[in-house]
Amino acid sequence: MLDTADLTGADLRNADFRKADMKRTCLKEANLQKANFDRAFLKNADLSGANLSGAMLYGATLSGANLNGATLEGASLFDADLSGADLSGANLKGANIMDADFSGATFSPSTTLPSGKAATRAWAVMNRATLAP
Repeated sequence: MLDTADLTGADLRNADFRKADMKRTCLKEANLQKANFDRAFLKNADLSGANLSGAMLYGATLSGANLNGATLEGASLFDADLSGADLSGANLKGANIMDADFSGATFSPSTTLPSGKAATRAWAVMNRATLAP
């Protein structure tokens, strides 16, 4: 249980956080490359600027999370709950977003989608999200 812990800037590459309770945890600018967050509870966590390249976020709860500027390149977000999350400027290139819930999430034109292209209003609407200016 790591609720409200401050792990700002921590180097947690390859860490195992399976089923961890991490609501409101601050992981701002943390290095979380290839970390395992399988079914972790990260509601309202601050992951802004974090490096989540290759991370496993299968079934993770990231509702309300701040992922502004986060790198999620090649991450697995299969069946993840990202409802209400802020993904402005996030890099999702090559990420697996199958069955991910983006309802109410915020994207920006600087958000990179799994295809490597910039987020568009049409993509956001199709995923029940918002494209901020």
